[in-house]
Amino acid sequence: MEGRRGGQRKPGGPGGPPRNQQGRPGPEGSGSQGQQHRQGGQWAPRGRGSQHTGRPDQSGPSRHQQGGPGQEGSGSQGGQWAPRGRGSQHTGRPDQSGPSRHQQGGPGQEGSGSQGQQHRQGGQWAPRGRGSQHTGGRPDQSGHSGYQGQQHQGGRGHPRGHQHGQSFRQGPRDEQGPGPQGQRQYQDRQYRDDRSRDQGFQPSQRPQESFERSSAPAWEIKPEPRSQEPAFQQPAPAQLSTTVPAQAPPAEAISQPTPAEVKPGGKKKKGKGQDGQKPAPPATPSTSASEIGDVVKKSEKMALQTFDLPKRKEHTVTHGGNHVMKIITIAVNYLPLNIKNTKLKVYHYDVAFKPETPKYLLRSALEEVRKRHFSNRYPAFDGKKNMYVAGNPLNRPTIRDTVTVPNHETGRDKEFDVTIKLVNDNLNLAQIFEYCQRGVTSNIPQTEIQAMDIALRSGLTNHFTPAGRSFFTRPQRPDILGGGMELWHGFYQSAIPAWKPYLNIDVANKAFPIEQRVLDFMCEEFQCNENSFQRGLEAYQKERLREFLTGLKVSYEMPTPGGPVQRRIYKVTGLGDTPIRATFIPGDNAPRTSVGQYYRDVKNYNIRYPELPLLVLGTQGALVPIELCKIIGNQAVMRKLDERQTANMVRAAARPTYERREKIDNCIRQANFARNPTLQEFGIEVQTTFETVDAVVMKAPSIAYKKKLTDVRDGVWRLDKDNFLFPSEIPPWAVFNLNPRTPQNKISELERLMGNVGSELGMRVPRPQQSYTIDQRARPNERDIENDLREFSKLGVKFVIVILPNRNETYGQVKRASEWRTGVLTQCIKARTMDRINSMTVTNILLKVNAKLSGVNHCIAPTFKPKILAEPFMLVGADVTHPSPGAGAERIPSIAAVAASNDDYGFQYKMVYRLQPSREEMIIDLANVMKEQLEFYIKKNGHEPQKIIYYRDGVSEGQFQQVLVAELLAIRRACSMIRPSYEPPITFLVVQKRHHTRFFPRPQDGDRKNCNVPAGTIVDKKITHPTEVDFYLVSHQSIQGTARPTKYHLLWDDSDIDQVELEKMTYYLCHMFSRCTRSVSYPAPTYYAHLGAFRARNWWNSLSPNMSQLAQEQEKIGKISDNILNNHPMFFT
Repeated sequence: MEGRRGGQRKPGGPGGPPRNQQGRPGPEGSGSQGQQHRQGGQWAPRGRGSQHTGRPDQSGPSRHQQGGPGQEGSGSQGGQWAPRGRGSQHTGRPDQSGPSRHQQGGPGQEGSGSQGQQHRQGGQWAPRGRGSQHTGGRPDQSGHSGYQGQQHQGGRGHPRGHQHGQSFRQGPRDEQGPGPQGQRQYQDRQYRDDRSRDQGFQPSQRPQESFERSSAPAWEIKPEPRSQEPAFQQPAPAQLSTTVPAQAPPAEAISQPTPAEVKPGGKKKKGKGQDGQKPAPPATPSTSASEIGDVVKKSEKMALQTFDLPKRKEHTVTHGGNHVMKIITIAVNYLPLNIKNTKLKVYHYDVAFKPETPKYLLRSALEEVRKRHFSNRYPAFDGKKNMYVAGNPLNRPTIRDTVTVPNHETGRDKEFDVTIKLVNDNLNLAQIFEYCQRGVTSNIPQTEIQAMDIALRSGLTNHFTPAGRSFFTRPQRPDILGGGMELWHGFYQSAIPAWKPYLNIDVANKAFPIEQRVLDFMCEEFQCNENSFQRGLEAYQKERLREFLTGLKVSYEMPTPGGPVQRRIYKVTGLGDTPIRATFIPGDNAPRTSVGQYYRDVKNYNIRYPELPLLVLGTQGALVPIELCKIIGNQAVMRKLDERQTANMVRAAARPTYERREKIDNCIRQANFARNPTLQEFGIEVQTTFETVDAVVMKAPSIAYKKKLTDVRDGVWRLDKDNFLFPSEIPPWAVFNLNPRTPQNKISELERLMGNVGSELGMRVPRPQQSYTIDQRARPNERDIENDLREFSKLGVKFVIVILPNRNETYGQVKRASEWRTGVLTQCIKARTMDRINSMTVTNILLKVNAKLSGVNHCIAPTFKPKILAEPFMLVGADVTHPSPGAGAERIPSIAAVAASNDDYGFQYKMVYRLQPSREEMIIDLANVMKEQLEFYIKKNGHEPQKIIYYRDGVSEGQFQQVLVAELLAIRRACSMIRPSYEPPITFLVVQKRHHTRFFPRPQDGDRKNCNVPAGTIVDKKITHPTEVDFYLVSHQSIQGTARPTKYHLLWDDSDIDQVELEKMTYYLCHMFSRCTRSVSYPAPTYYAHLGAFRARNWWNSLSPNMSQLAQEQEKIGKISDNILNNHPMFFT
């Protein structure tokens, strides 16, 4: 490295206000004694409306409240809960009404409230309800940091103290009053930050807790002066319950989540525990591993139960208030379905074929049986084994026959033994309508919906090429995508039960292999002519040819001496040796011969390109020359497109909304549902007009920067100068150029713009220490990249901008060397980006860099902050990415990534990932992942999050229960590992984008560019679930094509959030993504989980881990550097 780089230059740093506040401990003896929220060491979900005895009744929204001293022994007796409903009155406390607030009065007498009240049932946790309240004025004795809420109407507040004097957080006060020492006014519009504003701040240092108001944003409201206010102190680390007890069970002992005892709807059982005994005494603050082990012991019994998903409180969600900008009427690509005779019975038959292949002949075989045995009936058949008949059953419960159908691929007839057997005679399509009125996800009439869906697809396969739920035809002039693929157009359809049955129909686009000779594909792909094949292929060309052809069907034209050319269709299974080197034995007593000699002697054919590899075809592994093979058309394949093909496909498929709707209308005409004999027999009528629905357009939040608040217009806002909320300081840095074609003047321009633009944004950007460009003749490899980064580190460089050649594999090499091995933070820039480097490009780069260096770009303005985020919160996004379909996918692990926020703004995140077995959707080690996230949050903030909002991506409706049981309880297990009595309310939502729902506004309501619905459009009626809480949200401005709304489904909610508040929070979180100044299509935590999974996939792309030891492989090979993980947790942005 020395001698290849220039001289060093100097760096520099900034800071911010703190947020933790400490009051004095409350007197020992006040409040309920040792209250526990446990049932058998397990958590139970919070219910709605449950309250505790010895507390006042409070009408109106829920609140936590403590008042004056109660009489000794007042409240409940026997130490058991008496659940409170809304409006019920309890002894020892007055009734109070008013807005929701957290409230505490003076200290109670020792023993006041309920005596020895326990929140336990048989040693298990019980759910919290909305408005749950606790008796007495006793201090919390659990040894963890308490939380103080608002003080009401000047009442004398007393902090909820701790037996050992631990710190507490204080919430907002309703009206000012002469609170005691230890209280501090909290302003709703005051934002706090945990980083120091000292000039000497370095990203790797622990944030200091000094409080300097001069560094606060200009828009922040200043608190009024308070008398007798103690100086802020950071609690001693020993006072925080932030770690697992020393004797906690090993990770393998808690790998399976343990559910709590739950009744439908998340309600808790009251009175005695599961075994009929009185609740056990409360746990002491120092909890042993045996108590945590109790959580594990009941997992086998409890994990099998199902949880009822939250229900809509009202059939129609009512929107009102200043969050609504306007209400518009939109069309949705849903066609209403009518069933003429709801009493019509449907019969399910199982169809068995011998042999079971080829699959493409099964429909033809069943059609022959239909013509012979029930020619006047038109059943619905799925092409595999399920057949449905409407009206009357077939004349016999079992039908057997042998039929022969022509096979055009082989040129010979194929014989099948077909057996049709009745398996269910109790199906009724009326159950679909009943479900649409009052159904739940766990009780979907799946068989009836499947029967109707198959009936709707019947007949289409005769005219279209099927691929999953879509049907395609080859256009007259298809778009060429490159790499041997072309774009076909078609349509997708699926039956969907919502407030009534619908047929969702949409345009579909898919890449198909081009019908051509294999030689023609090679000439196009390798940019050469056939003469060059006389020399054979380079190694990378062979690999590309193998990758493309494996799994495709080709037509092999056999040379026949003196006769017509014969064609056979086979599937390619690989590449062989050349015709000269590949040998085989052609017969029992024949000598071994080469393939080239065999074709000369037997086929009378001289192979023209003897240096090209042979193709391996079919299950028998026949070796045939490439020149005699042709890729057949009309074959749908499942394979991932490369970057170039994807870009071409997006460009060709993206169309404005009006064009998309015209195409859908054309698809409806092509489907011709009215003349489908199967639909006529089932009595299903498809309306051909789109459903219309009223949509709410929500007002966008204002965005807070350092000097001002910025309005959002059409999903976009401006980033003005000196505007980062908390800018970071770039440490000593350098430029590492891995693309020799990038000239030095472009690198100099990048260095100049980094300083100028960074200064405008409030960042402190020192001059770079040096830049280094690799040798013109060198192709970067991972070992050299790692060595160069280590050399940078030795020279004091902490941050490196890496210019990449336009090849994907180099990115993974850089990130492995940076984030696994050297701990040097990097920011990659593609070479084509350097070709157009300007101030706007550098601004976009610095949006990511500031986040990576623990800065805060922006936040939601305080006046828009959702109510659920008023208390300390943790936003969590979770995603699982799977290997692309194709050969060898089972040898590639799936990757689970969990991103969790750790600051008051919901801006800073940490990512934790895990390798999983291929195609495994459940996050297997979520308990330990969330434990790691919670420990990081507590270490940084000095307290635990009071709420957890969990956005889970990539889950289908059929997996809701499985994911909910496994992952909700894993999160709870993680909390109990932090502290057994720690039970924050959890809100669990599933995020879905893999659907075909599209919105079409009226021209006057759409945006000007491509007539999409405005950003902030929400639909929560008609096309949503009939009884559960779900909604569609278009949170972004679509740049091209038709906007795809994101669907959200609430699976669990301990906080009992109003649906409108849930929609607002979700929409606002779409404005918290660090990389851009526009709202995005996902909430920020979900987007960060995507980025985390993408980063991990790039790490492992070129590696082959041992699939039977993934945890050990990740620890040994793929462990993230401590410097990166702890000092730059947002390295993955």
